[in-house]
Amino acid sequence: MKTRKRRAQDAGREEQQGTSGTQRLEAEFVQYRAMRQEIAALRRQRAALYVTDTVRASGSEHPYLAHTVAIAGKDQRLTRRIDARIERLRRQCETVENAIVAEEDSRDRLVLSLRYLEGASWREIGQRMGTGEDAARKRAERFFVRSQKSGGQNTGSSQ
Repeated sequence: MKTRKRRAQDAGREEQQGTSGTQRLEAEFVQYRAMRQEIAALRRQRAALYVTDTVRASGSEHPYLAHTVAIAGKDQRLTRRIDARIERLRRQCETVENAIVAEEDSRDRLVLSLRYLEGASWREIGQRMGTGEDAARKRAERFFVRSQKSGGQNTGSSQ
């Protein structure tokens, strides 16, 4: 049994070596639903960036009578940053969606869609397909291995 220190060392070594293409693609699949939720949250945040305020001002000529002026607008710098983040997330989501669409086996597409797009458990997937959860998990595992061997050509990613 590995000690906590040994596991941390192994994890550090794996991080230094970098993740393989299979792990990278699988990580994108696992993160898909969270990325979609983050996109929705960023869009709500962007919509709430509209700022209003009031200032005291006066005319440029005599008599200098003070009056209140309403000002409104968006923080353009923050809006651009949010838009850039949304675009990066959208491209990552598109990679996952393209990989699923490009899969030739309809059973594999079903497993991938149920698991990664809808968030179904392996047990639910196995029941819906009339197989065990291990069989469903193995289909997904084989998909990622095939994707790695093909160099990501039919995953829609730019590896």
